[in-house]
Amino acid sequence: MSTRPKILVADDDRDIVTLVAWALQDAGYATVEAQDGLEALRMTVQQDPDLLVLDLGMPGLEGDAVFRILRARGAETAPPVIFLTAKASAKDRAAGLTMGAADYMIKPFDVAELVARVGNTLARSG
Repeated sequence: MSTRPKILVADDDRDIVTLVAWALQDAGYATVEAQDGLEALRMTVQQDPDLLVLDLGMPGLEGDAVFRILRARGAETAPPVIFLTAKASAKDRAAGLTMGAADYMIKPFDVAELVARVGNTLARSG
């Protein structure tokens, strides 16, 4: 059994999922991948990840809806979320952080910065 923190990466852009998962694995994390919001929700329930990296704009169920559903099930047990999205306005960023996201990153993004933010978020939540 792995003791590495498990990160769920959900984005409808397969290249983004692959890049983020590779970078996180290279940094020592285990990853779970999802292609849309419904799959992200299902995988979160099944895999119990330590943190979620969610795109906001996904088919089926958007990232903010996934976040709200998980929080409604139990805010104290919901994993922290980092939104990774193209929604770059100050209003969008403020909304994501106000709803309780641990962090908010805008695409295009720096992979090293994302990995650092994942580490910081896990350190704060653990």
